[in-house]
Amino acid sequence: MFRLHMSRRARTRFYARLDDVGRCETLWATESSIPSGRWIEVTELNPFWIGRQLPLSARSGCHVDSLTPAPARYRARSKAST
Repeated sequence: MFRLHMSRRARTRFYARLDDVGRCETLWATESSIPSGRWIEVTELNPFWIGRQLPLSARSGCHVDSLTPAPARYRARSKAST
């Protein structure tokens, strides 16, 4: 019976919230998915990532809200046109 209970337990998932440039602002662990915002699922929680770009190995491949920072050349053009 104990084994059955353990098999129903949800897996803890890890998320990182990225800023406009793609740097990590916040890390979060939850047993459910994050419904909205600029979050991507990551493989682990590493406080070293806060304020820095995430290494490619940290991304679990499951993106929330399709957050992929624009290449620098496009960001530069959009700032120059405003």
